[in-house]
Amino acid sequence: HEQRLRSVQPFFDEFLAVITELGNKLGPLLLQLPEDFRHTEQEYLEAFLEILPQQQQFAIEFRHGSWIKETTFRLLEQYQVAWVVVDAPFLPRITRVTAPFAYVRWHGRPGYQTKRQLDPMAALRLWTPLLRELGQQVPRVYGYVHNRFSGYAPRDCQILQRLLGEE
Repeated sequence: HEQRLRSVQPFFDEFLAVITELGNKLGPLLLQLPEDFRHTEQEYLEAFLEILPQQQQFAIEFRHGSWIKETTFRLLEQYQVAWVVVDAPFLPRITRVTAPFAYVRWHGRPGYQTKRQLDPMAALRLWTPLLRELGQQVPRVYGYVHNRFSGYAPRDCQILQRLLGEE
């Protein structure tokens, strides 16, 4: 966030050296951009995408609406970086596949942690058609459930698995 994708090569190389020790247990790496990182800074994104190692998968979470445009999707497709489909108050849900896998992130919305939402089943049930659709487009769909979604991420993951008929 602080570097805004500028002059990050030494930090990024160090991070990759450590994280790749996970070997085949390592999935896609999530790159979350700051909320105020706008499309006007595309040159920094492009320069960063050029340094990404091809042997590792990456997903990028944009948190500003200025990135929702065809040029962004084409750029991500060019570098095989996944557009992160988000459930969050700061962006609309845009389902777009830009890599050989999909990535979904459940942040949660205001009110999900209140007593009105003790059972997240209803909120997650709405996602099953979208997840199945993504699963028809790519062989693997990754997801990350933030604790803010309903207050207990492991349970939410289990609910998603049950809804999708997965173990």
